[in-house]
Amino acid sequence: KITSTRRFAVIDREFIDVTQQEASLKVNNPLMPMTQLLELANRLVAEYMIVGQLESITATRTTNYVEILKRDVYSDRASATVALRVIDVGSDQVKYAGTDVFYFADDEIPKSGGATAVGTKLLEVAAERITEAMLDAIYPISLVAIDGDIVTLNQGGDTISSGNLYELYRYGEKIIDPYTKESLGRSETLVGEISVERVNPKTSLGRIVRREPGEILEFKQKAFVLRLKKRQEDPNVELSRQRKQDRQNSISDRKQKTDDDW
Repeated sequence: KITSTRRFAVIDREFIDVTQQEASLKVNNPLMPMTQLLELANRLVAEYMIVGQLESITATRTTNYVEILKRDVYSDRASATVALRVIDVGSDQVKYAGTDVFYFADDEIPKSGGATAVGTKLLEVAAERITEAMLDAIYPISLVAIDGDIVTLNQGGDTISSGNLYELYRYGEKIIDPYTKESLGRSETLVGEISVERVNPKTSLGRIVRREPGEILEFKQKAFVLRLKKRQEDPNVELSRQRKQDRQNSISDRKQKTDDDW
């Protein structure tokens, strides 16, 4: 997920023994060009480290017998609690820290595959949310062009979804902590809302659906930032929820009719 953001060069450490062995073969090769040896000497060191812990994962199924239907109706619920920190290796500064709880219901939860499938699904969605939080803290979405009510955002691909609703803020003055003199970022003024209409590999197109009274948006580089307000749900999950609601309404109507008949 982080690789697809195009904001980070992800360094592999899982197979470091294998890559180190291959690098040693190059170093010991007397015919190896000096330029490639210098590249080996300047191997990348991580700027940020992600330290996380899965604190809990639960899944439950509730069964209710519906007399009118003469059968059981199931309702599934699941949750995952993840603690995460993003640390700047050079300064030891914590760029992001938090404990997030992710909730899932019914068709968001795999029906087959057992506990492993449920855990995998929960972690996939949690990884998406964590990546969003990291980007919002380090590289928040910003505007790169404005044409009337149509705007171009500097992120696309897997990091953003069509239908997402964002609040649009204008950057203000820098904010300095009076005690540590550390920069706390910049002030932000809400100027409107943007709905994403199309997602490209590297950029996205959105439409300004609401403006604050009196706000005139003139594009300036690094002048605006977006904060997620509402995430577009999976259409299949949304459809399933609507069908479930329709069934519940139908059951209520039948029960009401039965009570009226009596």
